[in-house]
Amino acid sequence: MSQTLALVGATLGAVVITFIGTSYQQHVQARRGARDAQNRAISELMSAAMDVLFGVRAFREAHETRTLPRYYLRLAGTMMRALPRVDTWRDVADVGTLKPVLGGLLDFDRERVEGSRTIVLDAATVVIPRLTRYFAVIALLTLGDDKQLADAVRDLTPKVMKLAESTGAKKPEFKKLDDDLQQALENFRDRVDERRARRRIWKLRRTKLSS
Repeated sequence: MSQTLALVGATLGAVVITFIGTSYQQHVQARRGARDAQNRAISELMSAAMDVLFGVRAFREAHETRTLPRYYLRLAGTMMRALPRVDTWRDVADVGTLKPVLGGLLDFDRERVEGSRTIVLDAATVVIPRLTRYFAVIALLTLGDDKQLADAVRDLTPKVMKLAESTGAKKPEFKKLDDDLQQALENFRDRVDERRARRRIWKLRRTKLSS
């Protein structure tokens, strides 16, 4: 009877040890998987921020000629091209004289509307998808338990937003926002590196204490 109880106890002990070992292994694998996913999300965030930067730059370069002075210059050119020769004041009030001018103004207005439509479409296809990608990664990093990382992301995000909103800003203002975002990215990278270094030190200390 005592041998049977001993055998049952040994079997139960082996089962408990196996269960604890398996649970610990699963816990370690889960932590490693979460850490790897977080590192991928950090890389994706920095890539998405740079993608927003390059997208806004490309958008501005594509539409840098659409300035207010050029607008009035084109309008004046259209009027001068369409304006017929006028000999008397009576010719100015003649409908036939005004027709070419009105036709030129209508063509200019259609060109302006088409230009505005192109700007909206370019913003929708170049800038907005990049910004959406950035915010999708933000959700992965700010909803976790890592407060330091979430704070770093929150410090970076306003710089990304200000740059995305500067598609029509003047060159000096845009250059400042461009420089601010690049500096914010460097600061974010430094904070991530410091965080990883602290974790490595903590892991080494824990290993020494356990040994």
